Amino acid sequence: MKKHLMSLLAIMALTVSANASCTTTGCSNVGVERFLVASNGNILVAPAGGLAGVNCTPVLGYYVTIQATDPGAKAIYSYLLTAKTTKQNISFAVVKDSPTCDVAFVY
Repeated sequence: MKKHLMSLLAIMALTVSANASCTTTGCSNVGVERFLVASNGNILVAPAGGLAGVNCTPVLGYYVTIQATDPGAKAIYSYLLTAKTTKQNISFAVVKDSPTCDVAFVY
């Protein structure tokens, strides 16, 4: 029984990671690995699985940015906190060619 349970869990983990994907416009069905709040108020988000394929320049090679000055920044941050604590995946779009890989919206 334990062997079957472990096999099932391994298959489920592969299925979740296989569904995560990034394209030039953003990432879909990714977990929130970690985020940082910078001293200027910007929120840096590291999606699980990285950002390979996005058409922007990730901060430190791994983070997308939610600008503190964006009108929806607090709502997006709240959404990300909820996703992180409930272990739910998110999807987001990035601003094309942005120097800090700015997030356009999340869903």
